[in-house]
Amino acid sequence: ACEALFQDIVRHKLYITGGIGSSKHGEAFTIPYDLPNKEAYTETCAAIGLIFFSSRLLLSQVDSIYGDVVEQVLYNGFLSGLSLDGKAFFYTNPLELCPEWLEKDVDKPKEDQPWLPWLTQRVKVFGCSCCPPNVTRLLASLGGYQYTYEGDALWVHQYMDSTAAWESGSRRIRMTQSTQYPADGRIQFRLEGAAGMTLGVRIPGWCHSFR
Repeated sequence: ACEALFQDIVRHKLYITGGIGSSKHGEAFTIPYDLPNKEAYTETCAAIGLIFFSSRLLLSQVDSIYGDVVEQVLYNGFLSGLSLDGKAFFYTNPLELCPEWLEKDVDKPKEDQPWLPWLTQRVKVFGCSCCPPNVTRLLASLGGYQYTYEGDALWVHQYMDSTAAWESGSRRIRMTQSTQYPADGRIQFRLEGAAGMTLGVRIPGWCHSFR
């Protein structure tokens, strides 16, 4: 059932940014391919939720599509909701925005739209501040989405500077990853205590040439 929901999302209801939820009514999905730019709700928390969902599915089976979606959302639909200093946030992330459209929203009179400034600039706090703690929660757990291992196989799902250490039976294994990804496609791994193990790396779906 979860796989069916995931496939429906990524095939029919996913923005190019990895944002999800095209309707502000219920902050919800609508019908397949209903992905308007200016009406896009694409809540920051929804993007985070998709990362959580994809990562859980990755634990059930190793498939690069789950890692691809995490990467797509992490660098686009999620990142757009956060200011560079990490102190202000967007609740929604439409792909196209014009203040004049907001002022002419016929759903509510202008005086009943105190949320208008939130759409044009990131703010530190707002009426329903679910995004700040969810952003913090995601960033604090980011290391948990990079690697998984099972038996003698280690899987690399996301590329970023990191060090991972774990025990497998009597083995004590340590891996260091060094990269400037996504600015640079060069990725280096240093493994200790992993003789005879298999290292699996995700080839991104957008990548057509690699070595």
